[in-house]
Amino acid sequence: MSNFTAKNDSLMVVGKIVSVYGVKGWLKIRSFTQEEEDLFHYKPWMLKVRGNGGAPQEKWREVSFDQHRKHGKGYVAHLEGCDDRNDAELLRGLEIAVDKKVLPEPDADETYWADLEGLRVVNLQGETLGHVDTVLETGANDVLCVKPCESSIDEQERLIPYVDQVINEVNLDEGLLTLDWRADY
Repeated sequence: MSNFTAKNDSLMVVGKIVSVYGVKGWLKIRSFTQEEEDLFHYKPWMLKVRGNGGAPQEKWREVSFDQHRKHGKGYVAHLEGCDDRNDAELLRGLEIAVDKKVLPEPDADETYWADLEGLRVVNLQGETLGHVDTVLETGANDVLCVKPCESSIDEQERLIPYVDQVINEVNLDEGLLTLDWRADY
C-alpha cells in the first residue's frame, strides 16, 4: 500500500516541502511515496497555494523541478525559477501533488491510502464503526484512524490495524471497508 494523501478528485498529494536548503533556492523535500525516489518520476508537480484569509479555497500551481539529489535521509530539489533563499522560504510547508493519471495503477491487492480515506467502516456484524479519517504508518503495520459518523454505533474513535487478518473487503465503488473487528475492541 502506498501512503499518499488525496486532496481532490484529480490530484494526489505525494510529498511536502519541509524547509529550505542553502541560499540558492533549494528545498528539503519529504516524499510520501512508497519508494521515496519515485516522487521525482511523477511530473508535473502541483503546489497548493496559500489563501489570503477568508473562505478556504483549494488552489494549485504547476511547478517544475530541474534538479534533485539525495541528502542525508531525504532529498533536496530545486524548482525552476526559485533561485534564492527568500523565494524558497515562501514555499516552506506546501504540499506537492500530481495528477492521479501519472501514478501507476495499484496491484489488485493494494490500495492507495487516499482511496481509503472517507470510506465507511463496517464490521462483519453489520455495525458501522465510522469512516476512515487518515491512515498512519507505524513501522510494524499501517493503522486506520476511524472517526465516528452519523450512522456510527457510538461516538468512539478507533485505531485499527490495516492487516490481512482484520481487513475483510475494500470496496471503493461502494465506499465501504469491511473489517473483522468487534465494536468492543
